Amino acid sequence: MFNQKETVLYKGKLCEVVGIEESIKWGQCYHLKTIYEKSPWTIQVPYENAFQNIRKLPTKDEVNRALVEAMYVDSMVIERNSVDRICKPLLDSHVVRDWLILLRELLNHQAVVEATGKKFLLKEQDYLNRVSEQLIPLYSYVLDMNEEDTRILLFETFMDACI
Repeated sequence: MFNQKETVLYKGKLCEVVGIEESIKWGQCYHLKTIYEKSPWTIQVPYENAFQNIRKLPTKDEVNRALVEAMYVDSMVIERNSVDRICKPLLDSHVVRDWLILLRELLNHQAVVEATGKKFLLKEQDYLNRVSEQLIPLYSYVLDMNEEDTRILLFETFMDACI
């Protein structure tokens, strides 16, 4: 159960529970409003779907632990012909540790590709942008940091590990 004014993750997006309402169509619903979005939006989430799609916000200790754990997971190879097959499940998992692993792997892959004189594919860049858009606001909010400092923290942590 989530409370009004509580900050939660809805499908990976930071949201505030702005109300608990009755909907003619769905019955009891959480009314959520995104935060940290360039174009904020609201949504009603039926109670019956809430526990599949809404998660409690991780604590500082949990996000820091996920960052450390992601550093030590075995590396995977992102083959150029299987970017979607590898990246999409990690991004869609809505699990912070998976997002961090994806960020690490994409940054590592980008460094390797560019070091060999090749180009980072648009699809790879798209996944890098999407996972960054999930992680940076979350880490900024939980760690009480601005987004630029958070970007530096995440990217430098994994870039240092790539070297």
